[in-house]
This record gives sequence, structure tokens and C-alpha cells, in this order.
Amino acid sequence: EHLKKQFQTRQVKKIYLGLVYGKISADEGIIDFPLKRSRLSGKIVAMPKGEAGRESITAFTVIKKFANYTYLELDLKTGRSHQLRAHLTAYGYPLIGDHLYFNKKNKDKFQLGRVWLHAHKLSFTDLSGQHLKFTAPLPKELNDILKTLT
Repeated sequence: EHLKKQFQTRQVKKIYLGLVYGKISADEGIIDFPLKRSRLSGKIVAMPKGEAGRESITAFTVIKKFANYTYLELDLKTGRSHQLRAHLTAYGYPLIGDHLYFNKKNKDKFQLGRVWLHAHKLSFTDLSGQHLKFTAPLPKELNDILKTLT
């Protein structure tokens, strides 16, 4: 219950790493499209600002720009289902390997078999009041793709 309440009140900090198609011109930004489930496809879709949907905010910082890709740090300000995938696709930069939220013009040359998205950092307060921070290293298959781009 203690941890659940922290998630509900957005006190748990979640940082992801993602590799997207395209070269984002900004070095950092905020994506704040409301999200809702599509009645047609059942997927979570980003709505234009002012439209109905649940508030959803993602902050991003560019780690590295490649010729046709951008490596990002993604900070979830809200925690909606498929938020990162839907936000990045609506922003025009879908995640590599995302076959649910993707643009058909993007060719998946990596054949990763998963979305290029990694839960990198997590922090929260435990029952004793101690603030805990955890970091997970990038998995080998994701790191190998980064090495091919440099």
C-alpha cells in the first residue's frame, strides 16, 4: 500500500532509455498529449491538446543524435499504459522495434524482437522513510545496437 500510494501521487521516479527513429532537433523537451484508448484499434492513442483524454506528461533529454536515430533519456511525469510508446509515436519519433505503435515507413533493420526501451532508474521511499535508488544497466542486445550506430 505504501508503494502503491507513491505511484498514485507520482512520487516514484522512473527514468527510461529509448532509441527512436529520426533525429530530434531539440536537445530536450516535454511531450504532453492526453492519452485515451481508441475505440477502433484498442491501442492507446495520443490526442491533440484540449481533446478528451487522461493527462500524460513525458520529459525527454537527448543523450546522442545519430544520422537517422536519436538516443533518449525519458522521464515519466505520469505513468499511463503505453505512455512512452504512444507519446513518442505521436511526437513523430517512434521507438525502434515497436510493432504496435509504429510508422509503416520506418524499416526495422535491427530485427530486435522487442521494443528498444529500457527501464533504467527507479527511486522511491521505503517504509522506514529511506529514499532508495536503483539503476539497471543497458541490456547487451540494446547496447550492441548503439555500438553499430557510432
